[in-house]
Amino acid sequence: MLTVIALLSPANKRPGRGRQLYEDKRQDVLATRTHFVEIDLLRAGKPIPVNGNGSRSHYRILVSRGDRRPHAHLYALSVRQPLPVFLLPLRPGDQEPLVDIGRLIHELYDRASYDLWVDDSGNPDPPLAAEDTVSADSSSSSHRVCISPP
Repeated sequence: MLTVIALLSPANKRPGRGRQLYEDKRQDVLATRTHFVEIDLLRAGKPIPVNGNGSRSHYRILVSRGDRRPHAHLYALSVRQPLPVFLLPLRPGDQEPLVDIGRLIHELYDRASYDLWVDDSGNPDPPLAAEDTVSADSSSSSHRVCISPP
């Protein structure tokens, strides 16, 4: 059994051809027994539909095991919550690794020295709600995950 990991890009969430192509490929994978992990860390754009979940959230991670469909695990998170650690589905009998997406993002941020060329002092686009802005401003974390399309 294979695992497909999709990290959404702005083109996947904007209306138009890019989104339609992504949704078609997504449906093709979900119609198989292939495991599927979809990571949406883009606050902008309309979320990709997930049956049975109409909640609004800033970030979403979908873990859909091919042998358990139509059931899946959806992590729907606000900017005030840490990104989850989850098991990456693999073949039966293989040891599934823990994926700590928050730690990975922080390590990449540090390695690439994004703090030297990313100006996060302005207002994020799309804007945060007042309570989320207060939480983000008072966060003790050295990095905030407020990824938005350019």
